Amino acid sequence: MAELETRDGSVAVPAEKTRVESVELVLPPHANHQGNTFGGQIMAWMENVATIAASRLCHAHPTLRAIEMFHFRGPSQVGDRLVLKAIVNNAFKNSMEVGVCAEAYGQEMSVSRRHINSAFMTFVVLDQEGRPCTLPMVAPEPGDGERRYREASARKKIRLDRKYVVSCKQTEVPLSVPWDQSNKVYLSYNNVSALKTLVAKANWGLAREKEKVRMYTLEEDKFLSFRIEMSVHIAAARAFSLLSDLRRRHEWDSHYA
Repeated sequence: MAELETRDGSVAVPAEKTRVESVELVLPPHANHQGNTFGGQIMAWMENVATIAASRLCHAHPTLRAIEMFHFRGPSQVGDRLVLKAIVNNAFKNSMEVGVCAEAYGQEMSVSRRHINSAFMTFVVLDQEGRPCTLPMVAPEPGDGERRYREASARKKIRLDRKYVVSCKQTEVPLSVPWDQSNKVYLSYNNVSALKTLVAKANWGLAREKEKVRMYTLEEDKFLSFRIEMSVHIAAARAFSLLSDLRRRHEWDSHYA
């Protein structure tokens, strides 16, 4: 994968450099009267490794802001060894997502591990005045790293959409405008106008580049926007003809059905 420039012009940090692995031994104080590890203890260990992973990206003291999709997949007992793994999945303008998982095994030489917990943790870095700092960008490894990178972007978009929906009250402007024949020109004009304004913004950041296709992201307030660019050699008149007629979209968009 080609090196990506970060928001400040430096090279993006490889995600693998943020990977952390730690082993904890479950002792009697870590468990209840039945010998099962306290869920809060596992969460504390997971937060520790996630914080270290986040600090490897920002080289500062990250602050935990949110935990999502924390799943208890199985128990662990006194005497188990817990292998805790963390890595930065993706970094946005002011926040980063760290994926964490916990595996357990009962004997020191055992090769069979049980996946018992997993979670996604969101961190920010605050300056002396308590304002979020701009973070370096992450360069994912091919394969599984790219999958985690894309899924983190999707989860970020879902979080922002959910926050936007929850923040809107019934008495305010509706979230959407129903389409009909009477307002199609008005809606089309406003959509194009809004897109032109969005594209003209100066703080887009390059997130990925592959095979001459570039993906940019823009994070503002409660919105996360994506912009895809690709250079093609085609006459301007033909490009306009193809793009202006929705019936011809299948001629240039292989994903359009």
